[in-house]
This record gives sequence, C-alpha cells and structure tokens, in this order.
Amino acid sequence: MPRGYPADHPRAGLLRHRGITATRRWPPSRWLGDPAARDLIVQTWEQAACLSQWLRTHVRIGDR
Repeated sequence: MPRGYPADHPRAGLLRHRGITATRRWPPSRWLGDPAARDLIVQTWEQAACLSQWLRTHVRIGDR
C-alpha cells in the first residue's frame, strides 16, 4: 500500500498499482506511412487527455 493509506482501504487493490497506461492498437498496414496517420495519432493523444486531466485532479503523486 502507498504510504498514508490504511491496509484496509476500500480501493486497496487499485492503490497497489504503480502506474497506468492508455493504449490503442491498429493492425500493421500501409496507412502508417501515409501523412494522414499523423492526424489519427494526434486524435488519439487528444482522446487520452481526459485521462491525464483526471489523474492530475485525483491522484496524489509523492510529496508534490
């Protein structure tokens, strides 16, 4: 458990995780070499921004 949380915390299972990853998979294809691939990748980063914002708001990181 992270410091400062009781061992019987209701979210103990989740609090034990040390990281989180957002992923998206595309099958290998020729479109990856196309300039339009950039737009798809940027769109994916923008979609992940909601997760990043939620984490900044709700997750305490170390002593920061």
